[in-house]
Amino acid sequence: MEFHPEVPRSVLEPPGPWTHRQVSAGGAAFHVADAGPEDPDHAIVLLHDFPLFWRSWRAVIPRLTAQGHRVVAMDQRGFGTSDLQRDEPDLVQLARDVRAVVSAMGIAQFTVVGAGMGGAVAWMLGAAGSVTLRSVVTVASPHPLDRPALRMPTRLSRGRLLEIRMDVPLRRVRLLESGRLVDGLIRAWAAPANRDRLLAQAGPYRTAMTRPFAASATTDSFSATRHLNKASRRALAPAVRVPVLSVQCAQDGGLSPREFAGDAARACGGFSQAVLRDSGHFASEESPEELADLILRHVARVPPRAQ
Repeated sequence: MEFHPEVPRSVLEPPGPWTHRQVSAGGAAFHVADAGPEDPDHAIVLLHDFPLFWRSWRAVIPRLTAQGHRVVAMDQRGFGTSDLQRDEPDLVQLARDVRAVVSAMGIAQFTVVGAGMGGAVAWMLGAAGSVTLRSVVTVASPHPLDRPALRMPTRLSRGRLLEIRMDVPLRRVRLLESGRLVDGLIRAWAAPANRDRLLAQAGPYRTAMTRPFAASATTDSFSATRHLNKASRRALAPAVRVPVLSVQCAQDGGLSPREFAGDAARACGGFSQAVLRDSGHFASEESPEELADLILRHVARVPPRAQ
């Protein structure tokens, strides 16, 4: 493994209108950016995509807190300054991490907003049927059970070819540590008009992957959302009984609209869809104002759950 200097914490936890916290939950330590009023009754929990971390929500957070919401942006297992455990979690574990963090923070109910791989975790949280979960918002993330398998003989998009590369452990670690995979995913998945801006701002995402074991830990978590074991498939099977908003990105280089066709059937507690016309896969970076507005309108329509 190539040597890299220690990453300053200030790069991964920059100051802003939030408080950085380390939360011990479920036998691990997780970093969260906690913003807005210290409301113990409800919070909007934001789950990032791969290969990003909580920072990808930095332009969304102030728009949510300005409307009086508590917001918790979490570094998922292996990302940012959360624990870099050398293990192979499954999707059940990733959802359990979120519930444990919410419980440890004393939050009674929460709305989960998950982007990309974070959306797969959000679907799992919805399927689990916890009374603490008020609603689910998924962003560029079709239901994990409905994603088609990759078939090598067919013509694949650049984004799908990158996914295949990420299934080669040694190669994906080297590509992440060098920053080339971060840049490659942005070029392949972001909207053409947004790519240069995202690449110019991607330094912290490249740097985060140089931490010891980070490249391996993050791809283990990402793989858990794409390659489902039997336990994850069983746990995902129940329909989500809380309201679901599925957000698609019209210029997503990694997903097509047909991959979202089964989402409505996976939700029995109310379902709606929205499309961000000018966004590629990384909506929280590409269209933060529009995404925040969708989240706010969704949350305003969902009443508290009876305890």
